[in-house]
Amino acid sequence: MADKNEFYSFAWGGYGLPPDLKVAVGDVTGNGRPNIVVLNRRGFLIVYEWRKSYYYPILTVNVGRKFDEIILADIDGCGVLEIVLGGGSSVIVYSYNNYRFKLLARENFEGRIFSMAAGDLDGDSVDEIAVSISGNNIQILEYTNRYLSVIATLQTVIPSLVGIGDVDGNGIAELVLLQLGSGIGSDEVIVYTLEDYGLKFLASSKIPVRASKFLKVLPVDNSGLDKIVVGTNNNRRLLVMEYIGDRIRRQWQSAGFYAKVVDVASGDWNGDGYLELFVAVGKYVYIYRWNGRTFVEIKKIDVNQEIDTIAAGDINFDGRDEIVVGTLRGNLVVARDTFKSKSQFLVSESVTLPKDYPDIIKVAEAKVTDICVKDKKVIYNKVIISGYFNVTALYVAEPDRSVRAVDFKVSFVHVVQIPGIVPGDIVLVDIEVEYIEPRFNPARPREIEVVIIARVIAYDITIGFNQTLQEVASEYGVDADELAEVNDLELNTLLSTGEKIKLPPK
Repeated sequence: MADKNEFYSFAWGGYGLPPDLKVAVGDVTGNGRPNIVVLNRRGFLIVYEWRKSYYYPILTVNVGRKFDEIILADIDGCGVLEIVLGGGSSVIVYSYNNYRFKLLARENFEGRIFSMAAGDLDGDSVDEIAVSISGNNIQILEYTNRYLSVIATLQTVIPSLVGIGDVDGNGIAELVLLQLGSGIGSDEVIVYTLEDYGLKFLASSKIPVRASKFLKVLPVDNSGLDKIVVGTNNNRRLLVMEYIGDRIRRQWQSAGFYAKVVDVASGDWNGDGYLELFVAVGKYVYIYRWNGRTFVEIKKIDVNQEIDTIAAGDINFDGRDEIVVGTLRGNLVVARDTFKSKSQFLVSESVTLPKDYPDIIKVAEAKVTDICVKDKKVIYNKVIISGYFNVTALYVAEPDRSVRAVDFKVSFVHVVQIPGIVPGDIVLVDIEVEYIEPRFNPARPREIEVVIIARVIAYDITIGFNQTLQEVASEYGVDADELAEVNDLELNTLLSTGEKIKLPPK
């Protein structure tokens, strides 16, 4: 049996996206379910939603420039989250409207954005935006009449990061500052409340260790209070602080990590009603749970790539929060707490026409004609699968508008988590294409971009005739409950002839 820390699967792996992915999770479409929102350094904003069995890209837009931060907030009080982007000296807000993005507001500043956050600071069910400009000028913005208006300001002597969260549990968020001094003991956490369009001081606390440029305010322990998470020791450690009885005190300090902490998030990983803390370090996501006295590591997820940002939410509506990871290389990964060995991935590739082919007017369709698995590498608790799709695209050609066909290969690499598998074990895999979309830019008449979403099914046996799950478990000498969990099936499922399933580890 594998170590309990390895029981998870990659439900998604988005390959072929531009590097440095910023991710956020929340309902931006108004359908009541969280979306994955992705921003990359080329300025592309992508929204995904869960559709039955896969994550579907419903909207893509080029915002025209690089933004460093993305947060989701309900700034107009409509109950649906807007997308707030910050970078350089600008904040820009988009809302989703019928498969289009609408520019809701824009604000330019006289300095560069040092950090930003959003939350309901005055209890009116509308989120405000806090922006630290050049580190010393803190502005609180409110959306009114298609504009972002400044409703409160604060000047600080030293550079300050901003965070927003309900740290006192009264249902109204507070503004949290992390002021970065010049030496050990000079860094300070300060909490303010917004009253009568002014910021009122609540409490402060010096940090005895050297703080780093990292601040998050979020719930981590089911106490009903948001906690203040600060990076220390060059972001090799985390310090969790709480506001209790008009005082800010330390709740927990982590041991040193092997690399820098790049992001944190929180959510209900296993659906038991208790929150976990997710910490992204290098290429790993560590999962911690508060046991009443300290945070205990319960899982460690190997993403296999350096992480840029993480977020969390119940995207597929199964009662468990997924961890969404954006990597520096340009992969979007969704990790899920399950033994299930089915996994989905996306690959996007631009193909240039051969020299003797005429230019493209428009692309009619594309289809996968064959799938080749070149290699299956079994390592502990996972299988790395590589291969390629044979794709045929039909396009209308210059100058006679004839229909031409072009064939090309799209390569892929994907990791499937299989608890209990070890080098030397044999595993069978099938790859099924769930979605393919050709894209064409008239400015590039010799290029076709193809986006493919596929599913990997790793299995041990093929059902020879209709059997109940209980009968199959008895035949192979495995526990029926574990067999159901591995394959994400109900215990009373009737398995059909030809169905492929995975056996649980013994």
